[in-house]
Amino acid sequence: MSIGRISTPTLADSLVAEGICDLVGVSRALIADANWVRKAQAGDLAAIRPATYTNVSWGETQGGRPLVEENNPELAQPDEAAWQPGKTQRPRRVVVVGAGPAGLEAAWVSAARGHQVTIMGRGAGPGGGLQLLATVPGQARASDTIEWQVRQCRRYGVNLQLGREATLESITALAPDSVVLATGSRQGTPEGLEGSGRSLRQAVADGLEFARGGRVLLYDLDQTAATYAAVDALASLASVVLVTPRPEFAKGVNYCSQIGVMRRLYTAGVELIPACEVLGRSGREVRLRNVYSGDEWRLDGVDHLLWSSPRHAASELAAALQARGFDVEKIGDCMSPRNLLCAIHEGRAVAMEH
Repeated sequence: MSIGRISTPTLADSLVAEGICDLVGVSRALIADANWVRKAQAGDLAAIRPATYTNVSWGETQGGRPLVEENNPELAQPDEAAWQPGKTQRPRRVVVVGAGPAGLEAAWVSAARGHQVTIMGRGAGPGGGLQLLATVPGQARASDTIEWQVRQCRRYGVNLQLGREATLESITALAPDSVVLATGSRQGTPEGLEGSGRSLRQAVADGLEFARGGRVLLYDLDQTAATYAAVDALASLASVVLVTPRPEFAKGVNYCSQIGVMRRLYTAGVELIPACEVLGRSGREVRLRNVYSGDEWRLDGVDHLLWSSPRHAASELAAALQARGFDVEKIGDCMSPRNLLCAIHEGRAVAMEH
């Protein structure tokens, strides 16, 4: 019997066909989609909801909370395996602004219910911040969720308008009965670092090759898994110093994943400086201050300064749309920056309320 991230029926079949095993064991894939086997038998592999393999499910149960799955809001419900979005009795024109995981989930479920749905995404491709994470070496699997959601959108006839900045005028022109804002969040610049360095998100978008052979200081105010995935990639290119004002690292990561994060940081030789804030930069010199003692000191030889700061909801469109009388719902990071589970589950919930 073979077990361990057997994520697709194709992989399961190949293991048996090649004589590697007589039986396969599947766990997280079934948590993500209870109909995994039936869809495989029907030959509808594209409809199988992928597992994220992020240890979020384990992290919730370890914390004494019910089992959850980022991609499966219906987990443990009585009709989980048979669930389909119920048809609406009042079809509406729905415009979803933002083509990240929250927006895509709201779009396909709304369309499956019988609404006429248009989704507008600023980027040339779908996925938002999650798709950006998928460009980081070792994180390609992050795109599985987006690819599945896009397939669902196409299956149910969602009008995907990508590479188009949504404005008050362009939304109004579509005459929506309802607007769902899933415009995500943005990172602010830490105090004292205006004009010095750039955000980690921007660095990833630009490509990390700029750091090769240099020394990078990353000011970690975020402490989420996405930050440490980028640090993994940076550490393969450069010498990395990780600074946080907290007394420890990875507090935004569940305990099981935190073990892996810390193991990778130490194995990669990342220099860890906890309990310090970054005050400013002059040339290749960065000023630091211990948050407990108040002692200040300087770190020399820094070629690149990056920061991963707390996110702020990008919800500016909401007030203008509401002033014109539109019914507006905010979901995901646009409502309050949190995690992938909240984004997808809120996208599903708002679609089921229409």
